[in-house]
Parts: sequence; C-alpha cells; structure tokens
Amino acid sequence: RMQRALVLTVGMVVCFQIWRAAEFKDLDRDSIFEDYALNLLTQAERHKPVVVFTESDNAYFAMRYVQAIFGVGRGVAVAVPSLFFHPWYLEKIRSAAPGFELPRAEMITKTRQLDLESDLLTPNQKKFSLIFTRGYQNGKFHHVKFLGLGRIVGEGVGVDFDEDSLQSLVLRTNVSERPSGPQSFSKGFLYAEYSYFYLAKAL
Repeated sequence: RMQRALVLTVGMVVCFQIWRAAEFKDLDRDSIFEDYALNLLTQAERHKPVVVFTESDNAYFAMRYVQAIFGVGRGVAVAVPSLFFHPWYLEKIRSAAPGFELPRAEMITKTRQLDLESDLLTPNQKKFSLIFTRGYQNGKFHHVKFLGLGRIVGEGVGVDFDEDSLQSLVLRTNVSERPSGPQSFSKGFLYAEYSYFYLAKAL
C-alpha cells in the first residue's frame, strides 16, 4: 500500500512538472520580455554614455540576456539601485560605466540606506545620461526627457518628449491581448511601461 501511494505521488509530481513545462512553453510564443529589453537598450544606446536604473528583476535580467545573447546595448550599464548595498557591486557598474561615482559607498554598505537623488543622480548626471524606468514624472527639480520606454533625468528643469523614440519601438507580441500564462503579472507590468510616455504627455 505504501509503495502504491509512493508511485501515485511520484506520478502526480511528474505529471505536474510536464504540465508546467508545457505552460512555460507559452514563453516561446510571445516576446514581451525580449522586446522590452531590446526596445529599452536600443533607445539607451543613442544616449551613451548611459546608465539604466531599474528595480525590476524581470527588466534587469531581460536586458542582461539581450546584451549577452544578441549583443544589443553592450555599452549600456544596467544598474539595480538596491544592489549598491553590496561593496562589490560598485566595481561591477564601474566596469561598464567608468567614472561612475558613489561618494557615500561605505556608509551605504553599512546602513543599507541609499538616496537616489543625492547618491546616484547628483554625482553622475554631468557624466552620464541616466535613464530611469519609473518615477520622475515632473520636471520641477530635474530635466526629464520621456522616451518611448523610460525617461532621461538630468540637470535643469522641465519636461520634454522624444517623439522619435516611439518610432523605434518593436512589439512582436499582440499587445491587444491580455497577458496570460506564466508570469502574466510581470508581463502586464512591463506592458504598462509603454503607456507612461502618453500618460505623462496628457498630464
């Protein structure tokens, strides 16, 4: 009886894994993550030297994948702000963006507290085009240029919209369909970022 139960349990686990593998096959039929990374990096390359900041694991790893496999945007530094809590990460970013500064590096490592404005933006905005995938909706304290994906935040004030960047966007997956299957929430989250340009312009 115990052996039969064990065989049944193993069989159920195997069937579940097969079903999951078939479900994840949906990723072969859409290119949401890949398109997002290609679009963002293609736009970023036009503004080198550039650092792209993102807190999304899906966006980060999609961009790293595209850089490694397709060779797109290899000159673009992709950074996750929260990883600057680790001392090794600064050198990793500097290898892609020589001259990148983090004046309070030791304190940030000790306290695990980082301020985007004073720690990342202010020390580096003269040397690099700094692209953020979210935030910075208005131009009260910085100049914000909205791209088809993301926005460049720099010195000055005011808001601009790079209309030409919209022409370079490529979407191979039908955006009129609601994202489904594995990671549907993450897909929808990335889809939503394509709307920020138009939303900001309408405000």
